[in-house]
Amino acid sequence: MGWLAKKTLKLRHKLVRTLAPRVYKELELLQATVEAVPRPSTRFARRHFKTASGLRVLEIGVAEGKNAETILTGLPVTELCLIDPYTPYVCAGGLHQNFHDSLAVAKDKLPNARWILKTSEEAVAEVMDERFDFIYIDGNHSYAYVKKDLELYYPLVRKGGILAGHDYVFDGSDVRNAVDEFAEKYDLELQTAIPDWWIVK
Repeated sequence: MGWLAKKTLKLRHKLVRTLAPRVYKELELLQATVEAVPRPSTRFARRHFKTASGLRVLEIGVAEGKNAETILTGLPVTELCLIDPYTPYVCAGGLHQNFHDSLAVAKDKLPNARWILKTSEEAVAEVMDERFDFIYIDGNHSYAYVKKDLELYYPLVRKGGILAGHDYVFDGSDVRNAVDEFAEKYDLELQTAIPDWWIVK
């Protein structure tokens, strides 16, 4: 240990003892915010659709179905369409492996949902002529894929409906960049609350 390290050891230990509990508490709060259900866009949708009934909802990127389940229980949904190929893929955050175990868990939670086990790009052909009240995007978070999902699925949102998604802040900048550019390109009012974003059509 060098001279400077020895001289500052007590000070550094004191700093760690002082700051660590605060940092830990902030991280716990941040984690709770990120994992909070329902997610911010769903809470917004609940207020937005407060007098509505019979909502048609579509989610891209289902995993184990936790978010879809909270949408289903939090909103007056009559039709829930879920799109996820459940195959490994690489995105901005690294390798994601949504496997058959996750599919089984999700199907157990959401037995009455309409499932399309394809990528969002492949699945759009099956819903092209439909309109949804709420579309939630949480698929591949790489810039090109987010951009494509926005372009493909925004036209499927009915007027007054909501296009929303996840990981606006925490999965690098790809999601944020794609969403910001899309909103600017079409002069749309973008709303955000960590970790969600949403646009009312």
